[in-house]
Amino acid sequence: MINMRFGGFLLLLATWVSAHSLTAATIDTILLSNFGGYSDTYTPGTFSFNAPSEPLSYQLSDGTSWQSGAGSFGWGHAMFSSVSLSGSTLSYTLATNSPVAEMFTDFDGGNHSAQGQFDFASPLILQATLGSNTATLSGELQVISNDITWYGEPRFNYFTAPVGAIVPFQMTYRLTSGAWELNTFDSSFNYFATGSIDIASSASTPEPSDFFYAFLSAGMLAVTLRLRKTA
Repeated sequence: MINMRFGGFLLLLATWVSAHSLTAATIDTILLSNFGGYSDTYTPGTFSFNAPSEPLSYQLSDGTSWQSGAGSFGWGHAMFSSVSLSGSTLSYTLATNSPVAEMFTDFDGGNHSAQGQFDFASPLILQATLGSNTATLSGELQVISNDITWYGEPRFNYFTAPVGAIVPFQMTYRLTSGAWELNTFDSSFNYFATGSIDIASSASTPEPSDFFYAFLSAGMLAVTLRLRKTA
């Protein structure tokens, strides 16, 4: 009886380990950039300022990465709302036309896929030094969804942070000409945008190894109690 129970436990443990060994690495960071590396144009009075931007590549928890490929993509667009100047620091408040910051389904050449949605979780404040040609946008996003694609596992990469987590993002905007001034958003301008969503910084789920040792400890405790009872 004891051997049969212990054998059943080992079989269950082996099944769990096998299933998790096939799980793909998770996405720690999403790098963002203008579509195709081209500059984008902001037009006054319209939601035409990319915030954030399109996925460029995915940095995985095992140290590897893959480039964005075919799929569907949507990201936030903002419009100028107000500006303030403190010393030499410009702060532009931006308004969005949707709570969705990033939404995509992405496939590479056949080995990886990703899918999910992030919503804005903080105000959008673009900051720049008066007279410079670069500005930064930092804020927080919430993981809204992370459903698996038809690629299935292990060709699907989940986010390292769970649904509901708050994760930081940062964007850098470089003007193709001119500099950031109090009246920059009063006329059209072109810019390049690069940035990232740091998903790993908010990961709160236990590591697979934690589950393994907890499961192993519980199983061995059950066997020990059974042995004592039999004796």
